[in-house]
Amino acid sequence: MLSKERHQTATGPNPQTVSAEFWHPYPVPAGKEHNVIQRPPQEKPYPDKLLEPNKLWLRPRVLARFRSQHPSEFRPWIARSQHGVSRFRVSLIESSSSNAGDVLSEGEYRCVALAGFMAELATNDSGSGIIFDDPVSSLDHLHRKAIAQRLAEEGRTRQVIVFTHDLPFLFMLRSACTHVDDPAMRTDVALRHIQKKNRTPGHCRNEAPDRAQDAFTRLKTMHKHLANCRVQYENDPDSTMWLVTARGLIDSLRQTWETAIEDAVSPVLKTFSSKVDTKGFAKLSAITEADATTMRQHYGVCSELLHKASDALNPVAPSPDDVEQEFDALQTWLDALAERQKNIKVP
Repeated sequence: MLSKERHQTATGPNPQTVSAEFWHPYPVPAGKEHNVIQRPPQEKPYPDKLLEPNKLWLRPRVLARFRSQHPSEFRPWIARSQHGVSRFRVSLIESSSSNAGDVLSEGEYRCVALAGFMAELATNDSGSGIIFDDPVSSLDHLHRKAIAQRLAEEGRTRQVIVFTHDLPFLFMLRSACTHVDDPAMRTDVALRHIQKKNRTPGHCRNEAPDRAQDAFTRLKTMHKHLANCRVQYENDPDSTMWLVTARGLIDSLRQTWETAIEDAVSPVLKTFSSKVDTKGFAKLSAITEADATTMRQHYGVCSELLHKASDALNPVAPSPDDVEQEFDALQTWLDALAERQKNIKVP
């Protein structure tokens, strides 16, 4: 049960009228309320199901969940549970008489809605899956990080599906799921890429978007593509079709070298992240001067081949064997560095 101090914090001032705001998809902005609940001063700010004797423990849990997901200047008021739908309002602690709808921005509305929804999950033990569509639109990086961590936490006990076109948030969410101190707290992740083909949307690829793939995965895909396109060169080495294919493969290889460098320093600094992980600093000692020399050499070869294949007057495309040789050089570089970093133990 709540202590007296906690109970006072949970109840606080008791307004006569509260706006009914459904949690799907987001709270109703001020001036657009679709219902008003009249509540006498003595009514307790919890749904009936939370007041059942065997569920008193849920009351502090719900409020704690809310507060962990949103700044302390907001206080949730759970007004009533009607037909299985919980209704409540949000008030400002520093100015409880002000209408929160006149103060909150679109991003803050979204954050409050997500906080309330995640808090309400504490009252549901079904373990059913939940789906979010672009949950971090209009949010700053601090709230985005908090939401990524909360979704990763929820993903350990239920299926969580997140649709997003926001690549930095995808990296942040994946990091929150996989880069944890305790391996037991790791959340399994499966990435899918939905795209449009022939003007028809909804085609699902069982892999992450190219930019979200690591160097190993991108290189594996490029090897497959080269094997499928060898026939172009065998039919006509000077064909425009092979020239376009070779140019695309070389450009992708150059970008993959850049991704490989990002992966090499990822124990300390990850893509799209401003956080420096000092615990992984020791793994950078695995990178040698020879690694840098090899990288610059083959990165330069990519630039040279791309220049020749793009020459407006006399373009010359490399053979499939030349391209595969550069693929193998990158594969060797990746394998050797990954093995050395793996052998370095961090505290």
